[in-house]
Amino acid sequence: MPSAHHSELQPKYTPISFDDSAKEKPVADDRPPIAVSDADLEDLRARLRATRWPIPWPLDAWQAGTDSGELRRLVEYWATDFDWRAHEAALNALPSHIADVDGTPRPLSAL
Repeated sequence: MPSAHHSELQPKYTPISFDDSAKEKPVADDRPPIAVSDADLEDLRARLRATRWPIPWPLDAWQAGTDSGELRRLVEYWATDFDWRAHEAALNALPSHIADVDGTPRPLSAL
């Protein structure tokens, strides 16, 4: 079998180039703030408290998926202690950037 040169083993592709007309154009930030209603949060908390837990597998934690004890702890935290409003405010305080890509507004992550 003949040996192949290193360059022959490289994937062949066509680089994408953008002309000025195809570049993203920033548009105004008119993203609405995150505002989850109290009723929706209470509904979520009620559903979390009503979780029907499966019978545990006869294996050690994490050997057959999520550790059920850790998941129960997290669900209890989300149902009783998680401060959604603090996190909602923190998310709303982050800068938001939206670009116009071919006429469609697209959010850009600032993180």
